[in-house]
This record gives sequence, C-alpha cells and structure tokens, in this order.
Amino acid sequence: MWTAPGIDRRVARFGAAPRRELPFPAFLVASRDDPWCALRSATALARDWGCRFADAGAVGHINADSNLGDWVFGKLLLSRLTGQRLVPIGEQHRIERPAISPPAPILH
Repeated sequence: MWTAPGIDRRVARFGAAPRRELPFPAFLVASRDDPWCALRSATALARDWGCRFADAGAVGHINADSNLGDWVFGKLLLSRLTGQRLVPIGEQHRIERPAISPPAPILH
C-alpha cells in the first residue's frame, strides 16, 4: 500500500476522525508531548466532539506501551465518567460502585 511521505504505514488505513458531536458522554485525554497527536489538535477534537478535555501532562503517547502502570489519573477520569467513586487503598486505588448507580453525567 502506498502512503504519503512521512505517514507511518501502520496508520495509513485510518480515515479522518469524525468532526461532529459524539452521541455519548466522553473525555478526550491527551499528552502534552504525544508524537502522534499535537495538544492543539487534541483540544480541537474535544471541542468538535462536544466532550470534556483532560490534559494528562507530558506522558508521551498514551497506550499500553507507555509504562503508565496503575494510572490513577485515568482511573479518576473513568470514575467521573461512570459515576463511580475512586477509593484510595494505601498506594493503590480502586473504583467502587455506589449502592445505586446514578446515570452517567452528560458532559459538555
């Protein structure tokens, strides 16, 4: 498959990201030094998608190979999105379901 110069072959088959509001609540989490997506592009996508933006700091590309380990910031965002509570356990954190789960908040 032919790709334009500077385009990694692994992403050549991806289409353009949709530029309309998402039909569900979401966070777009981005890193300040992600080599694949500039912070400016990430904030523009969050605006287009109508979702909350979360700045993860300078953690590189956020994926399984990023060595983020037990990523407390990610767990915190997930707990906010799902209406669950983040409970500290020593150096660890876990997400605790409330007795009655509230509906997921609509975030704009």
